[in-house]
Amino acid sequence: MNLLLMTTFKIFLRTDHQNSNGTNTVYIRLVKNRKKKDFSLKLYVQSKHWNPAINRIRKTGKDFVRLNRLITKYENKAQNIIDDQIIKDEELSFNQFFKLFKNSDPDEQSFLDF
Repeated sequence: MNLLLMTTFKIFLRTDHQNSNGTNTVYIRLVKNRKKKDFSLKLYVQSKHWNPAINRIRKTGKDFVRLNRLITKYENKAQNIIDDQIIKDEELSFNQFFKLFKNSDPDEQSFLDF
């Protein structure tokens, strides 16, 4: 069985830590072989404006349209990285994923676009 197929991700709001300005940080969690690693997306929102059912900012949140679009871009970027590695049939470590995630432009074409 290809272990890459067992690689998933999830966007979530970290509610166990609140920043000094009263906001919480939005994270992406990569899960691979039942091991997880979290990475900050550097997006901040008050927990009362976060909808955990859909992992998006509610309409009551400041600048919710722009931030929700960014979250969607990050989800697409993460999925493209995982899909590219599956197509290449290469193993994907946490460090490789986050290096690609941090350094690639979400608007640039991926291997799948060709």
